[in-house]
Amino acid sequence: MHVQQKLQLRPETPVQDAGFSADSQSLWTVHDELHVRRWDTETGAEQCRLDPWNSPIPSRFVSPAWDWDRRRARACVSACGRYLLALLPETEHGTVFSRVFSLESLEIITVNYGLCWFSSQPGVLTKGHGKQLAATAKIADVEPSSFSHLHDLAADQYLHELAFLPQSHRRFCLSPDRRHVASWQGWQEHNTILPPRANEVSVWDIADQSRTSRFEFEQNRPLAGHQDAIFDALFLVGEDPRLVTTSRKESWGSASDEHNALVWDFASAEPLFALEGLCRSAVHVKSTPCGKMLLTLSAHDTIREAFVRVFDAASGRALFQTASHRTQQLPPYACGVDAMAVSADSRYLATLCSNTGRVHVTALDDATLLASYDVAVSDNETDRQALLRFSPDSSQLLVAVSRACIEVRRLAD
Repeated sequence: MHVQQKLQLRPETPVQDAGFSADSQSLWTVHDELHVRRWDTETGAEQCRLDPWNSPIPSRFVSPAWDWDRRRARACVSACGRYLLALLPETEHGTVFSRVFSLESLEIITVNYGLCWFSSQPGVLTKGHGKQLAATAKIADVEPSSFSHLHDLAADQYLHELAFLPQSHRRFCLSPDRRHVASWQGWQEHNTILPPRANEVSVWDIADQSRTSRFEFEQNRPLAGHQDAIFDALFLVGEDPRLVTTSRKESWGSASDEHNALVWDFASAEPLFALEGLCRSAVHVKSTPCGKMLLTLSAHDTIREAFVRVFDAASGRALFQTASHRTQQLPPYACGVDAMAVSADSRYLATLCSNTGRVHVTALDDATLLASYDVAVSDNETDRQALLRFSPDSSQLLVAVSRACIEVRRLAD
């Protein structure tokens, strides 16, 4: 495979977010004060603009007559490339009004008096009751709270109520069939002791609004569970419903073994196996779209590892770890992986270190490092970010380490 530079954009205003269109032919960028622009990925020509403050398409939704705080507004492009979520705060109290647009018709699909998030399943929006947005918050870091309901964006209709979830649960994930949701408290940086039940995950039947199982720590099992707070959880794709959970700190699992990522049986709520050899903090876990592999970003204390670990999702067996991002120019703690992305066809894994600007592209079938290249890094740390996305057709890779520059590379066999 060859990786060829296809496009480099240097817009005149800083970029908050960027993503490919659903047909992979265009690129959407979100700029400060929410100027949203679409670019042709072949020529780099600007094709159109979308103004989240004043939609060009008449809308049936009534917007509040607020004095908007444009500097604190945030927006992001959905992973599928079909939708834009804009969080619009008012000036006096920071109360947020959310709008979701179709990036194909440019119409407003739905609104919410409060925060919204794109869920773990494509085309599903989570609406919440929380109405405050911190001045410096990135949209990916907005703290979820007070979930309201799920909204099907494709059908533009109410999907499921979420108000039954415990108020202490600030994280959740949706099953691929949209029938179940797993919720947990979430790991908090300020926690010095383990809050009650923070090491448990509850699974709920959404239609019945009832708990179907609880994954919790039991000392007498071969795999006891997590002794510390759950950091991340993910439903696995497949006929047998399973859930993978990770813990932020080290040496959790059974009393004698160190396991930070466990795969649980959905029906019995028993741990099936641990991810082999993963005794460091599993910060984030991701599944390949085909469901055959699990990928983890790990850390020791607060230092992220310089590679991604890859596991067999059916057994937890360690398959390989990607090439390290360490360099002789920077100390090891500055070379951790800040972002990873998997292509829609499950063939490629891209990893990014934002301090060095180094991108690695790895073949998931044989662990071969297919490409390694550098992108522009800003000297100003406040302008740095870590955007890494494959196009929906898996033929292009978007990378941005600086808010002033976006690069698109073509992946060709």
